Amino acid sequence: MWKGVVMVTVRAARPEDAMACAPMIYSAGPDVFNYFSGSTDERVTFRFLEAAFSSNKGEFGYANHWVAEKDGVVLGVAAGYSLERKKAVEKGMLSFMISYFGFFGIWGAMFRGFMIESKLSPPGPGEFMISHVG
Repeated sequence: MWKGVVMVTVRAARPEDAMACAPMIYSAGPDVFNYFSGSTDERVTFRFLEAAFSSNKGEFGYANHWVAEKDGVVLGVAAGYSLERKKAVEKGMLSFMISYFGFFGIWGAMFRGFMIESKLSPPGPGEFMISHVG
């Protein structure tokens, strides 16, 4: 074993990881996540990310995430998906947003989501997108 190296286990994320993962996901882009959630209060954004993570719908759902842990403590998180899964991820995200933001709030959330997505390149054929690394 190398001196100073911490050995971790990488595993698929689970719903119960939501509280540990939300701040880590947030750390990957606080301004973007605040914009998307519609709040500058990080606690509001954490609640949004926790709900999305544990709902398992869309790109923030636990099925798209892996965690690094040591002795049962989550130390890191990352997400990713392929082009082939993109449509399912988008459909799940829309479903979650409707349930989370409600009829009146969904319109602003969709606009903010489209603004963010317009700046991102989706994975291409044979590619795997990695995101939300925290």
